[in-house]
Amino acid sequence: MHIESKIGNAGCIRPRAIVAGIALCVGALSLAATRLVEAAEVVRAAIYVIKPDGTGLRKVIQIPDYQQHGSPRWSHDNKRLAFDAIHTATRIKKLFVVNVDGTGLSEIGEQSMPDWSPDDKQLALFSKTAFNSGKLAPGIYVQNIDGEGRVWLTAGESPRWSPDGSKIAFSDRRTLKVLELADSSEVELLDQPFDRLFLGFNWSPDGKQLAFVGQRNGRRELFILSAEGQGKGMHARLNRNQLDGHVTWSPDGKHLIFSLTELLYIIDVDGTVGPHSLAGQKDKGFDPAWSPDGHWVAFAGKKAEPD
Repeated sequence: MHIESKIGNAGCIRPRAIVAGIALCVGALSLAATRLVEAAEVVRAAIYVIKPDGTGLRKVIQIPDYQQHGSPRWSHDNKRLAFDAIHTATRIKKLFVVNVDGTGLSEIGEQSMPDWSPDDKQLALFSKTAFNSGKLAPGIYVQNIDGEGRVWLTAGESPRWSPDGSKIAFSDRRTLKVLELADSSEVELLDQPFDRLFLGFNWSPDGKQLAFVGQRNGRRELFILSAEGQGKGMHARLNRNQLDGHVTWSPDGKHLIFSLTELLYIIDVDGTVGPHSLAGQKDKGFDPAWSPDGHWVAFAGKKAEPD
């Protein structure tokens, strides 16, 4: 489904328009704490790809003067990656698109957490600095790949377009919701909010389930949730306090890859076999994204290439 800001185009809709400080404490951090923050900020120094069997590891892109590269997402034609990165000097997070071979880098704007529309013509994204109807309206937007035609959808983060293009899943960091694009209605998927719901959840390839990482009662778990809501089924697949939030499905829907203890791990969806680390890793790995053809996994990493 293609979203446009004008009414009357066949096959397009216009979502309803709903208009919804970070205080910088410079002197509060000790030198030791500052160094810890800096160390945390450089672990996602570039975007890499690796094959699921652990071969073919290579760097796709490392943008000069940018750090914290993250949230890579594949176009459905397997040719491009959308991702975000933070400018080292200004601390502004921006959205980029690049060819998988590292060429053709283009900046989209001050946004983050991208996801491609099924036809690869638009990106769903989060922006905290965008304006809707002349007012600052942080939340989820959809815009064309060239940065034009931006439409505000709803308040929330981490948009994930459903495989059939009819819905967008999103979060407020405590619960999961689905936005029905046809009528702009929102459906709550969880019976109770979590203490923390991590960004980076994902739809199963058939659109019937979502995988996400949530924390409640001090325990962090990987969950499989029915796309119709918790009442139709939800179960915990893995309990590990070192789980990172981003989860990605294999194209056949049988496996998940996620980050655990700062490395990529793979697990089967339906069985009881524990996770095993992805072969071929050289250093930290975060934010995995399985390519639609199943041949590659993109991720954000530090020093991931072989010496």
